[in-house]
Amino acid sequence: MQGLAVSRSTNHDDMHFPKENKGDVNDHYELGKQLGSGSFSVVYQGLCKDDNIKYAIKVVNKENTNAKEMDTELEVMARLEHPNIVFFKEIFDARDNYYVVLEMITGGELFDRIIELRRYTEKDASHVMRQALLGIRHMHERNLVHRDIKPENLLLSSKDADAMVKVADFGFACVCKGEHDLDETLGTPPYMAPEIVVLRNEDEDLPGYGKKVDIWALGVCLYILLSGVHPFQIPDEDEMLDLIEAGDWTWKGSNWANVGDSAKKLIMGMMCPDATKRFSAQECLDSDWITGHCPDEELGAIQNTIKQYQARKKFKGAILGVMATNSLMRLGNFQPKPTTTTPVAAPAAPVTPSPAAPPAANWEALKIRAVRGQDLAGKNSNGKSDPYLKFWCGSYKYKSKKKTNTLAPEWNETARLIPSALCSVKNIEVECWDWDLIGSDNFMGQFAITPAILATIAVDRPVEMSFNLEPRKGGKRKDKVSGFVVLELTKS
Repeated sequence: MQGLAVSRSTNHDDMHFPKENKGDVNDHYELGKQLGSGSFSVVYQGLCKDDNIKYAIKVVNKENTNAKEMDTELEVMARLEHPNIVFFKEIFDARDNYYVVLEMITGGELFDRIIELRRYTEKDASHVMRQALLGIRHMHERNLVHRDIKPENLLLSSKDADAMVKVADFGFACVCKGEHDLDETLGTPPYMAPEIVVLRNEDEDLPGYGKKVDIWALGVCLYILLSGVHPFQIPDEDEMLDLIEAGDWTWKGSNWANVGDSAKKLIMGMMCPDATKRFSAQECLDSDWITGHCPDEELGAIQNTIKQYQARKKFKGAILGVMATNSLMRLGNFQPKPTTTTPVAAPAAPVTPSPAAPPAANWEALKIRAVRGQDLAGKNSNGKSDPYLKFWCGSYKYKSKKKTNTLAPEWNETARLIPSALCSVKNIEVECWDWDLIGSDNFMGQFAITPAILATIAVDRPVEMSFNLEPRKGGKRKDKVSGFVVLELTKS
């Protein structure tokens, strides 16, 4: 493949990425075959001219990328250097694109490899879980938390029999030093720890969460590795989240009779609903089951059960509310890029849309721009408020910046892209709140963007819509609500 013409950016000189190489990517790498593509990026195989090692080079379009979010993710990856974590080598900042150089991962998902094994034992499961725990311990020792551990993010370095397990996808990772530092509802719902799920209850005084959310998620993965069944495997996501919040799980599936007590003891320690009593990564690594005291007998027909689980997961993953929206997420799971047309601005005439039956999605993601509000209910002594917006879709969450002393805010900021498969089956819930410096914030009203509303929007044609604020459904709040919010919706 011919070299790609690149030059230094003039619009992003204020960005200083970790491990940034100031040179030209073509001087350092020979770009080869395309490995995959997404909406705004293409991944190529790259041969390093200095060490003859093959890397995956992700070419990310600047125009459609949040540089600050990408910088945050790369800052995390730059602090990690461990054989059980996907390695970030460097980044090139060119005129139109970023070139992110990552370790080449060719082995696919861990669960898919388990299915292919001729013989599968607890010892095999112990071996791979130990590697995942080593990677997570490395993160936790550096005061970093992953927040999106799930089977899709446990990859294998190669197709070789002795391939290493690699923890991938750091789109939700962040710094975390204490047990209650974090309070964002982030992750993939079936693998969220109770202390994350409980944050749905906005009215309660909640302590937040810390690094042990990763241990819970790994415990769920181990549960599946030994049974082929998810401990909270039910179709209704809200009911599933209620069970997780309560820590209500049992030994589902018929295979547990074949599993030893040391494995069950470890799972109970990893999936302890009380985070203060839950095992740490080191305690897991010190357990009898991980240190080699586990059976080497075959686990029966478990591989067929895992195969069925994988098939269901890949088919229903979006319906379960998987939050895969960051620019560098899914390092080894790229999708074909659809053909799109040039965006055309629609007339800015706010209207209340009429519902229609949603057709099959022919788009990948939805962008929401908060435009303005009008006649919002005043809360302060001066008759004005400090409004901000909250967006939810499944477990997806976005919070706008607050505007001060106004009943007619102008936000002009864009929420992250929400996957189309999620938008096609769930409402996007929007709430308007009044920020309070001293006490708890005041609820001001809500509305929903339904799949039927989204069905009225053409792909790549931004549309402004006006939504009236309504009282909270079934809630205890009796705050007066009024006014409306204008959003710009764009399918891509």
